[in-house]
Amino acid sequence: MSGRSEETYAAAESPATNVPRGQPRARSGPSGGSAQPAALRIRQEGAQQRPRWTLISTVEDVLLFGGEGPIGEIKLNDFLRRELGGRGVVEANENVSLESCVAQPETFIANENDLCLILASPSYTAIKEAIEDARRLVEHEVETLQRWREFAQKNIVSPVGRAKLDAALDAAVEEEARQRRERLEKLPWEERVYRSVHEAKWGYVESGHATEPLGMKVVGANSSEPEKMWSAGEVNVIPRPEEGDEIEEARGARLELLVLTSESGWPYGDFARDFKDVFVRKEVLRVWNVLKEDIDGWPTRDEEMFGKRAYVVVGTPSVGKSLAVGSFVLRQLLHYDAAKVAVVAYFVDGCVYFFHKTGHNAGTVVEYTSTEQGVWAMDSLAGRHVPGYFIFDMAKNHQLGGHMSPGRWGGVVLSLPDIKYYDWLCDKHGAGTIFVNSYTARELKALFAWRERKSLRDLHGGEERRKTALEESWRAVQQRIDEVGPLPRYVFDAKASRERWAVVVAALSSNSDVDMNYYAGLLFGRANWHEDGTTDKLTKQVRVLWEGTYVRERFEFLPVSLEVERELRRMVITENLQMSRLLSALGTCSINAAADLERWGCLVFLVGGVVEAVARKMTYLPRTAEGEPRPSVLADGHAAGRFPSRPRLFEYTTGGAREAEIQQVELEPGVLFLPDTRRFPVLDAFYVAGVQPRAPPAGRRRARDTPTGEQSSAGKTMTLVGLQVRKQDAHHTTASEMASFMEYMRSNFNNWEVLKEAMAWEIIYIRHAASTLMTTRQQCTFTGQRSLDPQAPENFWERKVEQYQVQLDAEIADKLAGCRR
Repeated sequence: MSGRSEETYAAAESPATNVPRGQPRARSGPSGGSAQPAALRIRQEGAQQRPRWTLISTVEDVLLFGGEGPIGEIKLNDFLRRELGGRGVVEANENVSLESCVAQPETFIANENDLCLILASPSYTAIKEAIEDARRLVEHEVETLQRWREFAQKNIVSPVGRAKLDAALDAAVEEEARQRRERLEKLPWEERVYRSVHEAKWGYVESGHATEPLGMKVVGANSSEPEKMWSAGEVNVIPRPEEGDEIEEARGARLELLVLTSESGWPYGDFARDFKDVFVRKEVLRVWNVLKEDIDGWPTRDEEMFGKRAYVVVGTPSVGKSLAVGSFVLRQLLHYDAAKVAVVAYFVDGCVYFFHKTGHNAGTVVEYTSTEQGVWAMDSLAGRHVPGYFIFDMAKNHQLGGHMSPGRWGGVVLSLPDIKYYDWLCDKHGAGTIFVNSYTARELKALFAWRERKSLRDLHGGEERRKTALEESWRAVQQRIDEVGPLPRYVFDAKASRERWAVVVAALSSNSDVDMNYYAGLLFGRANWHEDGTTDKLTKQVRVLWEGTYVRERFEFLPVSLEVERELRRMVITENLQMSRLLSALGTCSINAAADLERWGCLVFLVGGVVEAVARKMTYLPRTAEGEPRPSVLADGHAAGRFPSRPRLFEYTTGGAREAEIQQVELEPGVLFLPDTRRFPVLDAFYVAGVQPRAPPAGRRRARDTPTGEQSSAGKTMTLVGLQVRKQDAHHTTASEMASFMEYMRSNFNNWEVLKEAMAWEIIYIRHAASTLMTTRQQCTFTGQRSLDPQAPENFWERKVEQYQVQLDAEIADKLAGCRR
């Protein structure tokens, strides 16, 4: 269907369900299904019938059901005949159950050799293990599959038992869903889709479970209300941009994703079952919280229908505006007080669906085939003082235009981040804006676990193989995220990801000055939405706070992925030498634009006049409160390369996207080394400065500087100058980060082991003018006992690294602004 955005594809679990599309008007009654072939029915009736598990089925029934039926019904002699060819069969045991034998085997098997054979039998061992699993669960008051679903200590059960219980739980959830579908299918279309949305079921994915594959606990959608939910404090935050890339395991259980399932689909997918799952992230819940707070303040008296506000939800494709935000808000509105919201109108792709909560159409959906008809119906209801709410999905071929005048109904418009689509709503009608961030890596990991929950059950080879297979697949997904960005449509499909990357490369192919300015703007979050279709290929929308005369929310575009950011850095900083553009932009930053400084503040060290000012203004962070100030190499006029003259990007990978042979290079003075990603540990950039001693007395031979890093009294004294830019009041590092930094330097620079001891070390913390000055030296923290090895990261840090800080104030900003002249 035209106008559908990318997140649709994240919801499609499999191509197995193929509901015909394009016939929305044939809605008169329940849909039928083809009759089951008679031969198939006969074969099924003659086979051993497995039970249909439900959530109230007992764990004992599940665990003690074997290939021959319930274990409790298996007789000992029958088992011995089948497994041991009749050895140990005694007529007196003909009516003894196998379960009784497991409890007291010596009572029923007198022959010691037969007893040993039975106890060693894999079948006997499996049955005994199942009985013990059932006993342990009953002791923990886990009697049913519903309790097993909620039980956190699943590792008390054997891997085989756990697999059986999980499979039975999946079957029970699916059975209840099947029964719901059957009940819904008996209803007319207009009632069926209303009830399906209103009665949508909840599932969730939770991280922090070490025994689960990927550390993710997946709970299927079978609850009428969410069993887990984020607090307002967890939702109403603005994360740092780089936090979206972090994938470290959570400490303790943490909700990552809610899943809302409507068996008959959602308006966005024309009620197709291909798209029955809606993925509710914290960003989606945050939208509803804003809308709900506004609706809560509405009056309920009929005469006060005017003045209700509309909102515009702004986000790039594939963040979940249409399928997630629209569907979730619809479900929440159907459960909201009917005195304030009696009708919900959902505009999507030229159709309008009216969900009536009251009146003679209560509990049904009325469909209109055009936007104009829907607006007319909405105005008619508002004219009769029926309170309502509209949801308008603004696709490229489905514009709001001048059709609608918000005021009598509240509403929300789902829009791309092109201001021309929604600016008139904000200016003319006072609509508020809500900006939605992209998926984080952790959310994508949870979504991946949800998508793979069924295929996991089909893998053979036990728990470890299942976990290994899933982890291998996830690593492939991580690589795609690094390349094309956090876009569900592409990262879960290898072919789609390759095709998307080809489009991204094409979007980065221009070398014109106009495009270079555009690329530089992308690195600074200054770019606007381009009509040529490249913006969503290269960027993602990031929500930020604008701290001007008053604090408000806005958004900026940042590179969509690590690979795109690397390529933009390479093109703008090195190959095309667009430093004047970057430095000029940095120089125009307001005192509150700390985020810009944090991303690119290291570039100020490419301007000699700026470094001179920095050298005057920087202060020493002593090891002790009584420590004496120590002059920096920047203050030494004899230091060669005390400010670098040119940048050099270097590649840093964290065991992922690319594998290439490492070519070691010289750590040459005067070069500002910049990583191609924000993930580089400890430092944002670094360079080397060298102090040349005064000339030796006449007639005395001068020692040559050696490339090995060995320094004599006559040689050049080298200093590694590390740069770290942060908004926080403190920025400690860790021993593991320091170890990663050392390992990278050892692998990529000649003679690093010699150089690191021979050089002096200085780290300069670059601070924004509005930031709070550090009062103490920054630490290298470690876990466990402190090592006695002087080369241990924490000891090297304390022994070698001198620390300074400087604030980039108005004087330095003026010097940067001079780059434009």
